[in-house]
Amino acid sequence: LMMTLLTSLTTLTACAREAVSAPEEIPETPTGEAEGTEQPQEPTEEIDYSQEQFGVEFDTRLPSFLVIGSEQVFKIKVVNKSSFTWYSGGANPVRLGYHFYKQDEDFQVYDDGTRGYLAENVAPGQSTVIELPIKPPDRSGHYIIQLDMVVEGFRWFSAQGAQVHEAFVFVGK
Repeated sequence: LMMTLLTSLTTLTACAREAVSAPEEIPETPTGEAEGTEQPQEPTEEIDYSQEQFGVEFDTRLPSFLVIGSEQVFKIKVVNKSSFTWYSGGANPVRLGYHFYKQDEDFQVYDDGTRGYLAENVAPGQSTVIELPIKPPDRSGHYIIQLDMVVEGFRWFSAQGAQVHEAFVFVGK
């Protein structure tokens, strides 16, 4: 009986080594995704964004104080209220950006390309959390920060009628 068990164990070990040593037989599955659940990172056909409805719901709180010269990363929860899927890749990925405005003077600073990226595609009605790096202006003072989604290569969501998220913030040392 003991000899039969040892022979079976040796056979199983040899089979396991063969399975491990032949990876070309196993189809690749992206890390962290179950087989069959892979989302396309870009649209399968070109989207005419001028015909789409743009919408976003923000569920976040921003700080009331930011330090000059100190970029901080904030987690921003957003819900896709648009009529189209937000793609994380392709020619026109959807990203999260921000703008700073002065309250009492003509001043605006855009995010200079420092944007929050989608980790995956977001279908209408779905939500996701985006990590957004925010670098405040170099001048001390009271500002309004405005969060806005953007279809890269097309337009800001607010230019298409979508709401933005605004907060008052003091920037200082």
